[in-house]
Amino acid sequence: MKIRSGFVSNSSSCSFCILGYHAGVKKVAKALNIDLGDDNDYYIDMDRIHQKAQEFGYDTIFSGEDPDHGYIGFNIDGFSIDQILVLGCQPNDEDTSIAGLRRIMGECKDPVVCSGEMET
Repeated sequence: MKIRSGFVSNSSSCSFCILGYHAGVKKVAKALNIDLGDDNDYYIDMDRIHQKAQEFGYDTIFSGEDPDHGYIGFNIDGFSIDQILVLGCQPNDEDTSIAGLRRIMGECKDPVVCSGEMET
């Protein structure tokens, strides 16, 4: 007989901790210059956005139920405070920096730590 211990779940959800911005699929696609086209295939759109975001070193997470609910930024799950500070010390002209993320997203506010669990 096998015994499973720890967290066991049959739901399709994930937990996350991102230093970034709350943004839906359309806003992130626009910021990354991705044309979503007319096919309205939400899952293909999310995949294309995720791939493009990773080119800049960003992570994305979107709700499987609501295309306006998602996040873009840096996955800091398990980061030390020193590692997070390094993100803030990168040259501002690099898209892979916090300042670069702010510029790409058209934000004037600094990013925030967003964490939780989301249905995917």
